[in-house]
Amino acid sequence: MSAKPLNTVQKGKGIGGTIDISFGQPTLDTSSGNSFFPGEGMQTVIYPVTLKLSDGDFFTASYLKFGLTDQSGNPCKADVLNAVISGSDKLDVESLSPGDTLTKKLAFAVPVGADLSKYSLVFNDDSNGDAEVAWTAK
Repeated sequence: MSAKPLNTVQKGKGIGGTIDISFGQPTLDTSSGNSFFPGEGMQTVIYPVTLKLSDGDFFTASYLKFGLTDQSGNPCKADVLNAVISGSDKLDVESLSPGDTLTKKLAFAVPVGADLSKYSLVFNDDSNGDAEVAWTAK
């Protein structure tokens, strides 16, 4: 599977339906966080993500279904404890019904100076370890 450019809409399938997923341009945050996240020598990359239920009766979206991987396929640490993104902006666990569109943010820790063009954003609904769809991270 090849990664598509940011802002490309791709389909993600789940138990109750299919969503259209797209990621916008990232922003870097070097000033926020705590001792746990992003960590020493790290910075936070924040992505807006838009989800729209395009087929089916429902879709349960969660930050756990998304990830950022480096050029070797290793996962980057996600901001799961709201160290950088506030609760209302962060993609948490959301239920989408027909016609619903949701735009939230996801944040990941990357080394300071990382070349994001070598990283990939990934989506996987069934947690089998293989990404269903991917985007280049920059």
